[in-house]
Amino acid sequence: MADPISDDPKILVVDDDPGLRRVLCLALEEQGYSTTFASNGEEALLLVKANTYSAIVTDYDMPRMNGRNLIDHIKTFNTLTPVLLMTAGIPETVFLDLLKYSRFLAIHKPFSPPAFFKALMKVMNSPVPAGAHKRSEFRVKTAIPAQWSAKGPEVTTGILRNLSLGGTFVETEKPIPAGTELDISFQHPTEPSQSVSLKGEVVWAKHGENPGELEGAGVHFRDLDRNTIRTLQTILAQTVNQMGLGWFESAR
Repeated sequence: MADPISDDPKILVVDDDPGLRRVLCLALEEQGYSTTFASNGEEALLLVKANTYSAIVTDYDMPRMNGRNLIDHIKTFNTLTPVLLMTAGIPETVFLDLLKYSRFLAIHKPFSPPAFFKALMKVMNSPVPAGAHKRSEFRVKTAIPAQWSAKGPEVTTGILRNLSLGGTFVETEKPIPAGTELDISFQHPTEPSQSVSLKGEVVWAKHGENPGELEGAGVHFRDLDRNTIRTLQTILAQTVNQMGLGWFESAR
């Protein structure tokens, strides 16, 4: 059971599906939250400007203003409100660009009630990291060979694309289900003797539409220590300065 984090926690639920919207509101109210809802991003933005919420739960694919544009607008004037994005699949460029925001998390549809409340509590209890607004400065196009493993001995190899301090897109011939926790390791691109190890969680999966097309997944990094953050910053800066691959261009 999820415990509200304040005496009067108020959640804004944004979804154009009235059935899912009602189910989420009822589930939240059963756990002691008060709820308000909106059917699209434009309605939600008006509510956010006029009210204070403990968290915002929004769908990605909506008419008039989608979840990504809603989050962009909200974070321009309110960086502290936690946002949980629900999605059945979003472009990797969009996901990676959203990682520049603090107190943001995505959950892949369909999800179970325990998974939903776990994600909600995680984003509501997340701290605001110093310099979180600078994450977008360290997101570049990359092609780094890597290997990763989930629970068990099997090790999978592939490529890390569009690396940032918040996450990456892993390109692999084998699909990785959303929610999978990964141990990722790779060699420093410019210092082969140095290896980098970190943990991540798959928040959405990409399935190949054409024969032979590589599949992959959007991964959100977890529990990065200072040394790992510094190493990633160095790799990203060197990728831009020495390899000439250029800054990652987000799709707005």
